[in-house]
Amino acid sequence: MADVFRTIIVAVSGTESSLAAASLALRLAKLHGAQVVMVGVVDEGQAQEIARVMGRTEAQVLAELEKSARGNLRHVELMARQEGVEVETVLRRGAPHLEIVGEADDRRADLIVVGSTHVVGPRVMAIGRVVERVLEHSASPVLVVRHTA
Repeated sequence: MADVFRTIIVAVSGTESSLAAASLALRLAKLHGAQVVMVGVVDEGQAQEIARVMGRTEAQVLAELEKSARGNLRHVELMARQEGVEVETVLRRGAPHLEIVGEADDRRADLIVVGSTHVVGPRVMAIGRVVERVLEHSASPVLVVRHTA
């Protein structure tokens, strides 16, 4: 019997729900012998808005967002190592939903795993929109994982 999942893309945002998504994806990868690609995205549109509102340069904000995204990717890489699963990490820039779906398309992924949350706030609302847009644009199946306390 062929494994159902050969390539799994995981959207990594640093939220609790994205960590829950990464954890579940690692378990699925172990079960199916799948390749896991953890994808972090620096949202250039968000960087422009933050720079404008905070009176900072876009380059400064992009550097901070990239540093944060790299830290998030290192964290899930450590999770994978503890689970005994090899992962690849990818950092992309652009609109998060397009970059996540683009990575999945480039790799012909069998599954995209994303975290969802129901907490109120501007950052979380943006993340919710990303999940919705991934669902709309993806040719691959999408598994949405909700973090429960």
